[in-house]
Amino acid sequence: IENNEISRVENTKSSGLHIDKNLSWEKHIDEKSKKLSSGIGALERVRPFVSRGTACTIYKALIEPHFDYCRPVWHDISSKLYDKLQKLQNRSARIITKSNFDTRSATLRRLLDWDDVSTRRSKHLGVAMFKTLNNL
Repeated sequence: IENNEISRVENTKSSGLHIDKNLSWEKHIDEKSKKLSSGIGALERVRPFVSRGTACTIYKALIEPHFDYCRPVWHDISSKLYDKLQKLQNRSARIITKSNFDTRSATLRRLLDWDDVSTRRSKHLGVAMFKTLNNL
């Protein structure tokens, strides 16, 4: 660019996005999963002392934004990476509802009125497209 050579790197971080040379988003999801796991662990530690409503508020304020940050940019992730995120959301739902692993995750999401990670991903992409097409 303008006679300046751009060095090639394996991955880089910009505005909270980890971008690798293949645009696989694996590094980004790995880093995001670490942050999510940390927040979910904190939720698990406080859950015995708070109501379900308060636990949901904690989830919405501290955990859910990590699922959604720059979602349209990394919309097209592999099913393996999607599953990794879905398991973290399911873990949050189990903690909030104090459910064991015998209860289906879809049942817990319905109880909490949550969309699964894939549906949230599609909705965020739709909103981004609407805003782009309508200059919002």
